[in-house]
Amino acid sequence: MEEKNKEVITIIAAVIIIILVAYLGLSPAVLSLKESNYTVATQGQDLKRAQENLDNLKNLQITIETKTNEVKALTSSFPSEVNSQDLITTLEAIANRNGMQLTSVAPLETAASEGEESGKLELGQGDFDIVVRGSFQGLQKFMTDLESNRRPTNVTALTIAKENSSDGGSILNTTISLTAYYSQI
Repeated sequence: MEEKNKEVITIIAAVIIIILVAYLGLSPAVLSLKESNYTVATQGQDLKRAQENLDNLKNLQITIETKTNEVKALTSSFPSEVNSQDLITTLEAIANRNGMQLTSVAPLETAASEGEESGKLELGQGDFDIVVRGSFQGLQKFMTDLESNRRPTNVTALTIAKENSSDGGSILNTTISLTAYYSQI
């Protein structure tokens, strides 16, 4: 029986040695796999953050392009000098759109334009009297369009005179005093 005990002890020792060798041999591989799994998970999170940052940058680029276009539109509507012809063209377009007739535009003498300081932008101004002719509804639409026009203007006075038309209706002759602003960069 002693021989059988020796065989069992030898088998148990051999199994323990095999398990120990397998553990010691596989332990670094298991640790390596755990580290690789952690690295992959970390890289996955980094990739997700990088993708979010890229999406944010794309959205910012679109926003910047939109704002750049808005600035260009505002800059083009804000002339660098009093340009009577440009103002007349704008006013004629507004009048025609609203069934009105622009009958006159008269620049007024203004004091030496010192301008108003608004941040770094200095504003100059030119004063004008304009006369438009048409219906009351046309005048309402004209004033609404003038107010929403990108070119900065300020209506300082409004005089309305009624005139009878040949068909029995009435036509309004409206004198509008306005100030048109420009940049003095």
